[in-house]
Amino acid sequence: MAGALYTSVRLDEDWLRAALYLIVFVALPLIGPGKFSVDHLIKSKTAAPAPPH
Repeated sequence: MAGALYTSVRLDEDWLRAALYLIVFVALPLIGPGKFSVDHLIKSKTAAPAPPH
């Protein structure tokens, strides 16, 4: 993505789209999965409740 941004700037093309993609692809590994991820939703719906003692 950084290469796409560099190429867009060097060729005097629209660099905004490349910059947005770069921001998204850098942010995703930093943020990681959380309670709003698809994995969390699937696990919370399929998890069986603990039996009472």
